[in-house]
Amino acid sequence: MTVDDRVTADAVPPVRAAPPAPPAALPARAVAVAVIAALVLPLSACGGGGGGEGPRPAPPGPTAPPGPSAPPLTPYEFYRARATAHGLEDALACSEVRWDDSRCGEDLTAAGRTAGAVARYVEKRFAAGEYAGVREAADSVVAAVNTAREFGCFGTGSRPPGEDRAEGGELCATMVGYASLAWLGFTGAVEQEGR
Repeated sequence: MTVDDRVTADAVPPVRAAPPAPPAALPARAVAVAVIAALVLPLSACGGGGGGEGPRPAPPGPTAPPGPSAPPLTPYEFYRARATAHGLEDALACSEVRWDDSRCGEDLTAAGRTAGAVARYVEKRFAAGEYAGVREAADSVVAAVNTAREFGCFGTGSRPPGEDRAEGGELCATMVGYASLAWLGFTGAVEQEGR
């Protein structure tokens, strides 16, 4: 050994490996994890596990290949479904009622929502110009109901109609007459043109 080799060897201390982990600690953890996984995974797969959620739904099966879609509902069929869902009859429950009658207000609101839904449905599902009469009639109902709401008739707005009850009653009677005529025009258009 030369002097240069000895200085270099003496200057760098030998590298020692870290002491190995105790052999018993690693297998005990691995066994514990394996036991827990073996118990929990089968329970969770069959809906057990103490969650109280009951059985889990089966995974979705294979989907059918895409085929021809069902034809859309006619505007009349869509109208009938919406009117039934809102509890509407052919005529609104608004003849000769007080300006604050809530049943009339409910019918007006339901009529506006139904007509609006039919108008959107026609616009979305059919070519431009197809069922134009239904669309125009639906727009008339929505406009009439919105006007009645602006004046607060039949509890549909945030304010009562006018300070004078007699004046408010006249105003609301006019609004409900307009809305009822628009509704009748709409139902007639849907029945004639929308079937």
